Amino acid sequence: MSSGLYCFNSLGANRLRDRKIPIHPQPFENELLSSWFCRMSVKNLSTPSTFFGLHLRDFKAVFSADLDWPNGEFVSAMSEKVGFSKSKILFMTLKSYEGYLFESQNRFSSSKPFINPVNFRGGSNRNYGLRYCPYCLREKEYFRKEWRLTFSTVCPKHKVFLLDRCPECGKPITLQKWRSDKVNFHCWNCGFEFRNAESDKVPKESKGVEAVSKLYEILDKGYFEFEGRVYYSISYFKVLAHFVKMVYNLSVRSWNLLKKEENIIGVNLSNQAKGVVYYKVPLKEQYVLFSVVVDILSSRENIERFIAVNNLKKAYLTRDFVDYPFWYKEFVDKYTGESYSPILLEVENALKYMDRKGIKRTWDNLREILGVWVEAKKRKDIKRVLNSVKN
Repeated sequence: MSSGLYCFNSLGANRLRDRKIPIHPQPFENELLSSWFCRMSVKNLSTPSTFFGLHLRDFKAVFSADLDWPNGEFVSAMSEKVGFSKSKILFMTLKSYEGYLFESQNRFSSSKPFINPVNFRGGSNRNYGLRYCPYCLREKEYFRKEWRLTFSTVCPKHKVFLLDRCPECGKPITLQKWRSDKVNFHCWNCGFEFRNAESDKVPKESKGVEAVSKLYEILDKGYFEFEGRVYYSISYFKVLAHFVKMVYNLSVRSWNLLKKEENIIGVNLSNQAKGVVYYKVPLKEQYVLFSVVVDILSSRENIERFIAVNNLKKAYLTRDFVDYPFWYKEFVDKYTGESYSPILLEVENALKYMDRKGIKRTWDNLREILGVWVEAKKRKDIKRVLNSVKN
């Protein structure tokens, strides 16, 4: 061995499985679980795969799938192993975005909006689902949780495009496939250390960095403001996903900023995108795509102008939706004439807000918070949660 990492064999495997991990570093801010686990493995003088087998071999399926989307049993076991709370472990996983970016999920699914799947098979990732900023790695070497998000195409701090592969050999990034002669994050195939990479600067005249920063802000806060009112972030991302599909997959593209961004970045959105899922779009195309859609959703005027210039009807505005967020439904109502009835999740979130603010749970107060009339006789489901008052 040319460095200090050991590839243990059967040495004490049964004993180690029941013992706490001796050296367990604190997670960095917004660190991915896979990144933290790799750093912990190296600090314990082992490669991640060997370390996992010694301490957590009952959870081999987790290591062989998506380590950043583990099951509850693994989170509990890891919590016991290192003495961290379950919530601290869970916060490093992609499941921590539940309720903010997407609705409750029991398992990882490629249909979950804005989470890049890595498609771990045969010991390595097959998709380009993990990204990084080499300049961030030079400052503090760990992989950020937001680097798994589809709209994470640039680093707002360094104003550069993120990288989604090894710049030397082009292979997807697989953190847990580690060479025993390395201590820094590197490519499993050629050994290139990611912190040594260079990345393209984002042109100053582009609006994409501002768009990504806005999406990060909404996700971090858990809410956004529209027309002077506050709404939960999940309702924004639902509409964002819908408009991304409209622009990319359905080629609804009459918007001035689109051509401008394509010219600035030097890429054009594909014209063969009908069957392509947006997380498979090349990174710089994704950058242009989200720059445009965030701009469209930035104001009532922009949304109405986008609908008008593209002559959009109900079918386009409601396609793929099951429930419409309240702030968006009013745009749909102009084309359907239907009255809006809030979904139960919106009601529950409104009640939580009322409880935090000390607002009494009454039908009138609920209607005022929701900004819509709710018929008490017709909504027995709302009546049940409204009456479940915490004293």
